[in-house]
Amino acid sequence: MQKVLITGGTGAIGTELVREFAKNKNYEIWFSYCDNKQRADELATQTGATAIQIKDNDISNVSADFDILINNAASVIYDDISETVPDEHMRDTLETNLMLPFRLSKLTLPHMKKNKWGRIINISSVNATTNLTHMLAYNVSKAALNTMTKTMAKEYAEFGITCNVVSPGLVGDIGMGVQSVKHYGDSMDEIAPACVFLASSGASFVNGIILTVDGGLTS
Repeated sequence: MQKVLITGGTGAIGTELVREFAKNKNYEIWFSYCDNKQRADELATQTGATAIQIKDNDISNVSADFDILINNAASVIYDDISETVPDEHMRDTLETNLMLPFRLSKLTLPHMKKNKWGRIINISSVNATTNLTHMLAYNVSKAALNTMTKTMAKEYAEFGITCNVVSPGLVGDIGMGVQSVKHYGDSMDEIAPACVFLASSGASFVNGIILTVDGGLTS
């Protein structure tokens, strides 16, 4: 049985990820939450997954023996134009959106190397390349996450480990009410199956890609 960790499990995308992976009984599923313990307990009861709290990006209570890591937790701060962005907004966003995936990857990669098999899937955003305004910190964090993923993909391919990005369009809390979403759709339920595929043994030769799931928004 493969052990899966999904961060940000109580969010819109995270909840779909937990539910989709729970359909496969060969997975032992863990998911993280920050403050919403009630929602985490409900999701754990519904799916049979195990909830673990990661607060202030502290991973000291996270074990290293995960075979599949899905870095989904993210912070979004809406600012004005770039010159007005407070330093702490950039720092805090990078801490959650880049440093947390970095630390969790460092934690789990030795276990994956030992087993000569592993999957790291980072949930990014089309903002990494389309660069919507008033979201400087978020855009920068997701662009950096893409680069980190591609670097790790090349470094760890020889150990049977793949590292890929799933890049959603404007979905969930970011996309609600946006005109482009009304036209192209807001389909979070297709992000999770994409991750299930990348996590499977059938995707062993899919490595270092950015899989965009946005209904053609950026095509």
